[in-house]
Amino acid sequence: MNCKTLIYDPNKQEAITLSVDKKRYKLVRWNVADTPQMLLESSLERYTELSLFTKIPQADAMVKDQLLWSIAIIQCNNIYQLSYQPVNAILEIRRWEDFSCIEEIELPECTDIPGCVTITPCQQYIIVVESYASLYLVELQSGIIKRFAFKTEYNYSLVFDPKMQFFINSSIDQFSYFQLHWIDDLATGQFSLRGGFWGDMRCHNDTIIFSPNEDAFIHTCYHFERKLLVTYRRFNRSQLFSDRSHWGINNNPTPSSVLYKVWEVSLPYIEHQHDEENLWQSDVAFLNDQTLVLGAGKTLALLNIQDGVVKAEYQTDAIIQAIAIDSTHQRVIAATRNGMFCFHL
Repeated sequence: MNCKTLIYDPNKQEAITLSVDKKRYKLVRWNVADTPQMLLESSLERYTELSLFTKIPQADAMVKDQLLWSIAIIQCNNIYQLSYQPVNAILEIRRWEDFSCIEEIELPECTDIPGCVTITPCQQYIIVVESYASLYLVELQSGIIKRFAFKTEYNYSLVFDPKMQFFINSSIDQFSYFQLHWIDDLATGQFSLRGGFWGDMRCHNDTIIFSPNEDAFIHTCYHFERKLLVTYRRFNRSQLFSDRSHWGINNNPTPSSVLYKVWEVSLPYIEHQHDEENLWQSDVAFLNDQTLVLGAGKTLALLNIQDGVVKAEYQTDAIIQAIAIDSTHQRVIAATRNGMFCFHL
């Protein structure tokens, strides 16, 4: 089973994957407390993508002070219509347990297939970004939808700074590109482009995550000769947007600049074949404040946070496409092209 991505609930020790076979997607629920066991699967009838799937808090649901989760997924009709005609994009809120639909929200005037869906760190809004034209803000509590102009192209992902002062979106055309937007007022769509930096060729689904321990982020992209480039950047929050003018990140940053490249490593983990349905994927996550976990190709690698040095490697029989961390049991939950696996570190 080709599991393209996953979301994980550590309280239940369950995961849900978005899996694909011959361009047909389905949701699969897994018990990952031990050896992964499939609990439920449900085919999706309309068009979707791996970036159109995320975990959201279930409204007004707490059990023993633990937050319960639902899932959000976008499906589209009319994807082959003319460019000015709506694609009929539907944001579906589904129950974790049985995938039954709690609510369907139609995204108005959506003329392009959405590029990604995510939830804000404050867990009050679902964000949907069209591939080209717009950003939708969906308030979880009320269901109110707001649509704002967002003039970036080929949007693939959007990640918020944990303090919600800015966000980074990635665009993938012939090459990947990361853009930083300052948030003046998210509720009214007041945000502005402040800078950006390049990734590399579009044959890899790039990843970006923020550090939970300092003002820094990790991003990955394809490097030449089938290698994966992993970069750790630290930023000075007080200076990042203080002058309110555009700035370029690629202009020879120094340790005193607003965005500092702490380290960058090129790793030979993506040597396997890829095609239109299976672009190269990798995923990164923080194991703790000293160690970064990277899943790429058939390798699970532990990198030192301080310098990017590979401390350990674990080889697998399947190509890893997404990972989640079970910090309580020191495990990595991995979605692969051959199903789900758990690795004890």
